[in-house]
Amino acid sequence: MKSVPKTIFIEIGTECNSQCKYCHMWMTKENEGSLSTKEKRLIIEEFRKVNPSGIVVLTGGETMLKFDEFFELTNKCLELDLFCATNTNASLINENNLIKILEEGPKYLVISLDSHIREIHDYCRGIQGSYDHIISVIKKLVKLKKDKKYKSEIITNSVIFDRNIDYLKDFIQFVNDLEIDGCTFQILSRTFHKKGESDYFFENHFFKDKLKAIDKIQEVIDVVDNSKIIRTKKQDFEWMKLYIENPDFIGEQVCGSCEKNIMINCYGEIELCFNMKNINKGKSLGNIRDFDYNIGKIWDSEESNNVRKIMQNCRLNCGMLNCHRKR
Repeated sequence: MKSVPKTIFIEIGTECNSQCKYCHMWMTKENEGSLSTKEKRLIIEEFRKVNPSGIVVLTGGETMLKFDEFFELTNKCLELDLFCATNTNASLINENNLIKILEEGPKYLVISLDSHIREIHDYCRGIQGSYDHIISVIKKLVKLKKDKKYKSEIITNSVIFDRNIDYLKDFIQFVNDLEIDGCTFQILSRTFHKKGESDYFFENHFFKDKLKAIDKIQEVIDVVDNSKIIRTKKQDFEWMKLYIENPDFIGEQVCGSCEKNIMINCYGEIELCFNMKNINKGKSLGNIRDFDYNIGKIWDSEESNNVRKIMQNCRLNCGMLNCHRKR
């Protein structure tokens, strides 16, 4: 192979126990034909053959809804010495599993936290009390991590939209005071897995005052170099300013997904970015089962190379997702 995938995204399931207004995955119901836990473990094993220093990202839906499977997969990564990351709403983390999370869970535990202001976070998530639970969990994880010297990293990820953009610097100070390991940001995109005709949340909460929003992003750019906690790169924030000007198109190509990522959904369908079907006439690369789970074969296949030619000319913003941005 001329190159290898740096990151594999494995979707555990589509269902979620939050009701996020900018994502409608919680409205989905997983159908028959999903990959088994055994198959997902095999995919991780095959990925390691291709890239022994790669990263496995477990995605959802809420990744911990399949609690036993979640830990089978994180333990497989530990066994194979692969870095593992996951994003979670932290609703299923509690006193009974805090140590298990730190001992057997992912290297990078990314917790969704959209604001240090309770009302804003709970509004986004659609669940009252979500904020209080998350902050409690983070504090307990940080204390345990410090006391027991666990090496896993606790990171927050926030979606920037019109209600929290004015408070970004305050938020950064807040999470810094929590003593977590890092924080990342992404800009509000069009609603993920949108149900219905209209995109209510995006239309109502994308930035009406674009110049003001760009100024607020610039305020963060001005402190990035002196911050140990911000994991989103200065270049990414610069791209965000372009995204605010036009969320559907960008002159400069900012996506490098086809050069580094491979995504496998819970049914085994393979893509090189989460938006690939939209620019590839609705087609995936096929099903992992049809490739005998061979990641190397998929990555260097004629199908993948043909899709890369299309994706290399893509200028869609796709919400400036962290996983897509060029480095």
